[in-house]
Amino acid sequence: MRTLWRDSWIDVPRPHPVAGSILIEVEATAPVAPLGAAHGRRIDDPLRKVASFLLTDGLAATVRKARSKRSESSYTGDYHLVAVLGRVASEPAGAEPTRVVALAPRAPRCAGRVLVAEPLLRPAPADFDATALAALAASLSEPAAAGRLPGLDQSYLYSGMEPPAELTAALDQAIAAAAAALHPAAALRPPAGVGDGGELMRLSPASGPGEGPPLAVLGAGDYVRIEVGPALAGAALRRAVIADREPQIAALAGAELGFATATTDARGAIDALESPGLVLVATAHDSHAELAAHALEAGHRVICEKPAVVTVDDLDLLLAASEKHPGALEIGFNRRSNPLVERARREIARQSGPATIVATIREVDITPDHWYLWPNQGTRVAGNLCHWIDLAFHLLGPGARATELAVSPRVSPEPGGLDAERAFTIAFEDGSSVSLVPTGRGDSVRGVQEQIEVRRGSLTLRLDDLWRLTGLRAGIPVRRRTLWRDKGHGRMYAEALARFAAGRPAAYPATDLQRVCEVQLAATELLRSGARGGALPELLGNARAAAPAGS
Repeated sequence: MRTLWRDSWIDVPRPHPVAGSILIEVEATAPVAPLGAAHGRRIDDPLRKVASFLLTDGLAATVRKARSKRSESSYTGDYHLVAVLGRVASEPAGAEPTRVVALAPRAPRCAGRVLVAEPLLRPAPADFDATALAALAASLSEPAAAGRLPGLDQSYLYSGMEPPAELTAALDQAIAAAAAALHPAAALRPPAGVGDGGELMRLSPASGPGEGPPLAVLGAGDYVRIEVGPALAGAALRRAVIADREPQIAALAGAELGFATATTDARGAIDALESPGLVLVATAHDSHAELAAHALEAGHRVICEKPAVVTVDDLDLLLAASEKHPGALEIGFNRRSNPLVERARREIARQSGPATIVATIREVDITPDHWYLWPNQGTRVAGNLCHWIDLAFHLLGPGARATELAVSPRVSPEPGGLDAERAFTIAFEDGSSVSLVPTGRGDSVRGVQEQIEVRRGSLTLRLDDLWRLTGLRAGIPVRRRTLWRDKGHGRMYAEALARFAAGRPAAYPATDLQRVCEVQLAATELLRSGARGGALPELLGNARAAAPAGS
């Protein structure tokens, strides 16, 4: 189908319907208001940030990140609040399509088909036409510009959130006003004679899709374009299909990264992939486990980005699939691939007795509408803190068994305060303890920063931002550093792809999948329940009891 994106009509795959959505075949659209940047990141003083990254991460990594940030607007910079007039595209065969009018936040200005949240859709009044639609848009433009229509940066399609009452009420009032007073204005219409090519679209990338086993990449956001794209550059893989729920992102990223086809249906991408292939799961967090398990059952090797799960049902599903297909699942915890982490792990393994680990993490700045904070995404424990839960288990070794968790009090009554400035302590069976202190305080110019201290036996280590390792071992200095800060992404993907090519099993231990995910889920349960601590089995039981029926 065609989408109007940045003043050009581009070919994109059709949107894939999700629960609570309605697919509309568009007659006309009328943009109400531009929404600007929609990535949810807050970037202060970008020039100072670039200078700092040059110092810590080096020229190549900084240029790669800067290019991605500069190109972000080409993927997400033309979203609008849009009034839509059309017909329901999913009516039963033979039924007369229902004519509807709707509001679509965070949508292109016009497209052949538009996916909207069901609460923002109404039956179209008799004789409601494009002129009436433009009148509706005109009546909403001023309150939208003045900030009196809340929640416009969410589409309400993937977040598990309902549109605010002010927005649905404004839609009803605007429909009534448009029917009574028509204003001459230009409505947008999709190009005539352009058919709907479906959810799977063939691309014509500048470079061919390559040769070798087929690859599906699920998710085409900023992370995939910064980290995954370069890792695939020299891989002997046939880039068969890329999926993203945003049609223009799927089409644009697919062409840029050299994929043969693009789709908005991640599960359909797995079904379309020849077996055995490689599936990389980098979608929104709530879909990771379901997609990874589906790909494993289809006979593919899987690299699943963190977090592997966000619910106890996710964990049950993924553990069952990984046990049925041993050695086929890699989990994308990139810090394990940092060379200083590996050196620290060897040093720690030479000592005996319980260990004490304290990790202070300066988290990335995000806006209140960032998708990490959606209620179905597992809180920022799943979004970020799982990295250091995994790292703690990796450093402690295979025998570490967590027994209890505690969390510091909530410090902010704001909605985003559920997981803001909350420190966690994990107690282990052998007397070890891990303290994780995520914070949004302090300088943010270097992005995510981390200081990790480890004490065990006669060893004291400090790992400074994955860049410098210092410490003492029975009075003997320990000093190592890398030229640039290295979060391990390149090595992680290179080694995972090499294992796949050679037919060797995945390196991420199945026992770690269970250990890390159980602590992550227990920590999330502490936040959601308001409890201050508890035994790990008790917290997991509470999380299971609180899960919606049939989830």
